[in-house]
Amino acid sequence: MKSFLRRIANRYIANEADDIGRVCFVFPNKRSATFFREAVELESDGRIRNIRTKTINSFVAGFSRAREAGRLEALFVMFKEYRRILEEQTTSSA
Repeated sequence: MKSFLRRIANRYIANEADDIGRVCFVFPNKRSATFFREAVELESDGRIRNIRTKTINSFVAGFSRAREAGRLEALFVMFKEYRRILEEQTTSSA
């Protein structure tokens, strides 16, 4: 049985082979995008190689002028907000 990504690749190749260059596939992460690109190449017998893929983060970032926080920065922001909320709950319940 073929993998999910190979079945999706096969469906797009069968129905949209002429326009597949105009499509950008959005995935949750780089790993799944890589596996999909490989599936397209396998299902097309190497005829289709360069399809456009993006991660959901890069796709959403394309609509915003804000920059994506790094992992460490995001951790500190979340911890700061956690402490603020915890302090609010402590003072309101006292």
